[in-house]
Amino acid sequence: MTIKSMIGTVFFLAILGAIGWVVWQAYCSSCCETALADANRLAAHGEVLKALTEIDAADATCNCSQFTQGDEPAEYSTARDLLGRLRVKRGDAAAAEFIDNARGPIIEELGAD
Repeated sequence: MTIKSMIGTVFFLAILGAIGWVVWQAYCSSCCETALADANRLAAHGEVLKALTEIDAADATCNCSQFTQGDEPAEYSTARDLLGRLRVKRGDAAAAEFIDNARGPIIEELGAD
């Protein structure tokens, strides 16, 4: 393999990686927005645990906090409110169990508070 072909291969792989990153970021942004909307809809119907699960699943895959401009991600404040509602509705033990089984950084961070 010549130097030119190696440089071309590296350049091609870099472009392919950049395209993949842009596509992944768009997917994750959409995933987090959808999860937040679904969580709000579920919470409005009293399905607090399902709402938290929606946020946690999206956050575990995509780290939803990265798409925020401002002080606090909407997913974070919604999850904090939902955890409070879960504590009231089902008690501290249910909230602690959910936090212990969480996969996303938002719920884990809220559990550390």
